[in-house]
Amino acid sequence: MGLQVAKRLIDEHKDVSIIEVNEEAARYAASRLDCMVITGQGNNLDILRKAGAERAEYFIALTGSDEINMICCSLVAAEFRVPHKVARVRNVEYLETQMTEQRYLGIDYIINPETEAAKNIIQQLDTGARNYVMVFENMDIQIQRILVDDNSPFANKAVHQLPAILPISFVVPVIQRDLDIIIPDGNSMILEGDEVYVAAKEEDVKRLYQVLGEKENQVKHILLVGGGAIGRLVLQHLLGGGASEPGFLRRLTRMVRRRNSRSVKVVERDYAKCKLLSDKYPEALVINADISEENIFEEEGLDQSELMITATENSELNIVAGLYARKIGIDRAITLVRSENYAHIAEELGINVIVSLKNTVVNSILRYLLKGNISTIQTAGRGLIDFLELQVESGSRIAGQQIKDLRLPPETLILYVHRADRTFIPDGNSSLQSGDHVIILARKEFVPRIEELVTHVKDAH
Repeated sequence: MGLQVAKRLIDEHKDVSIIEVNEEAARYAASRLDCMVITGQGNNLDILRKAGAERAEYFIALTGSDEINMICCSLVAAEFRVPHKVARVRNVEYLETQMTEQRYLGIDYIINPETEAAKNIIQQLDTGARNYVMVFENMDIQIQRILVDDNSPFANKAVHQLPAILPISFVVPVIQRDLDIIIPDGNSMILEGDEVYVAAKEEDVKRLYQVLGEKENQVKHILLVGGGAIGRLVLQHLLGGGASEPGFLRRLTRMVRRRNSRSVKVVERDYAKCKLLSDKYPEALVINADISEENIFEEEGLDQSELMITATENSELNIVAGLYARKIGIDRAITLVRSENYAHIAEELGINVIVSLKNTVVNSILRYLLKGNISTIQTAGRGLIDFLELQVESGSRIAGQQIKDLRLPPETLILYVHRADRTFIPDGNSSLQSGDHVIILARKEFVPRIEELVTHVKDAH
């Protein structure tokens, strides 16, 4: 995870230093990243000085130990006065304390990978799990990736022809063609086999699927594979949980839109986890078994499910189970993978929705690191494209300016503007006002330039 965060920051031309205690891992990072890599302990003052902690703006602790991460942040806060300290903390019991409500041990921002992954899975559940959906914090806009087959109304059409064919308000901001990522203009052609990203309001997304011939049906019968931390958070959302649920889980459930009760089956091979889940969630049918066992789908009636969520710690098992589910007629699948490489593999194999734990965590960290009022960052196009949601600050370079005068980086688009109670697609003559919420598309190498434009001029220096 640290490697992926560092790579992304380096791609944005940030000055990065890595401290890694494992010599082999340090050599691996040094051979692949253009940054300083130091072998040593992150709680060693000499090592921290050597890494440049005295002049650092951010310190990010992502080791596998919660305690080491917290101690390192505390040490850096006391000795070097680094303005921003980020710690990866996986233990949910720690998150139940007041440390999440205030600066604790000098930590400014706590990231919990399981929580971030669970929230992402829940978002996909609540948006139908047809395709991976990007949602935004302050705007009713969804971005979905749709495969263009020979029956699609998109096939062999120029982008400017689409409004006449599909009388729905939407934008096609990205076309993915094999390994190429295209930021289209009105004359760009959409070909069979392309994957197009479609941005629209939620109600227009529903209408689009109706035009594409897909019926809108609420998923009632769900199969959840994996009863670990992520699975338990998802189950809490699906079934609601009782008053005995920890406050942290109750807060998570309030963050997402609730749906009607569903019929949920859980498959988990660890007996102790099964016992815990069945005690907490008696409404669920908890099955103590291995999802890879022969005939388990038929024997337990799992093949009657409408959606399968695979959330075990084994990415390969999640992918294989998701593929098998599609083969036996389970219409939709959400598959959790641990790395971006597995996400690409699962995508090529045709799984509906892939949630990458590492990518989700990286985006959460980047959202904290980015300057300006950036509330959401979503990565697309094999990691080459970012969708940024932000609020226009008074005193920023874009406030009061017409879009055509902004000197945006190449292939950067302002897709939507939300002002008061209205969301609209702007053109070059549209001006941006203080307080507007906007969604911007940019190639990741240009994100620092976007930061400069949206940050208050005094803060930028």
